[in-house]
Amino acid sequence: MDRTGPPRSRPRVRARPGLALRMAVLGLRRSPGITLLAVCVLSLGFAAPATFFSLLVGAIRPLPVPEGHRVIRAEVLQPRRGGRAIPVTLQDLQELQGSETLEALGAFRSFQGTLVDPGSGAARINGASVTPEVFPLLRVAPVLGRIPRSDEAAGTVLLGHDLWRENFESDPGILGRTVTLEGTSRTIVGVLPDGFGFPTNHNAWVLLVEGLQDQEPVELVGRLAEGSSVEAVQ
Repeated sequence: MDRTGPPRSRPRVRARPGLALRMAVLGLRRSPGITLLAVCVLSLGFAAPATFFSLLVGAIRPLPVPEGHRVIRAEVLQPRRGGRAIPVTLQDLQELQGSETLEALGAFRSFQGTLVDPGSGAARINGASVTPEVFPLLRVAPVLGRIPRSDEAAGTVLLGHDLWRENFESDPGILGRTVTLEGTSRTIVGVLPDGFGFPTNHNAWVLLVEGLQDQEPVELVGRLAEGSSVEAVQ
């Protein structure tokens, strides 16, 4: 289903007072004169996955995850500057985590690269670096292998089902094989389900746990707390 109409309005999540204060301080440091920050969520539903992707990055591929209607995208806005979103870092993620309206909140960053396997050659991939919270909040488990641990972040990779089928001939013995991703050796530890391509048409994933010294922008994805809803937080 392709959504071509105008995007829906963005409801606001009411943060706890302490959280709002911390985010305001971060915003003031970055852009003097800003006195108000709002966390804005865009609903993402399994029943209407095109809405999420058209609003997030313009794609329309479905995202088959359990209770997808509770998965949201979060942005930090500058209301006095026309509601323009400001860049978010991993440090901001820590400040935002713990909101009573969210069961979990994680971050991701997209990249493109080349994955090289000595036995099958090279493949161009659309990759995503995700924080450890992302796969649990999406409630997605590999069909083969496992999700890497945080201490394995620098040396592991997860493959998309299509990449596994097309470049590795659906080899069930792929686990433990060493490949090179953008010049870094990584061990394949899992294959994700057919049709899964978070955040859009991605087909390879690594963990993002570089810490607060990482100041590159990230995107935020979360899951609404049990009993909460976009309407309720609005």
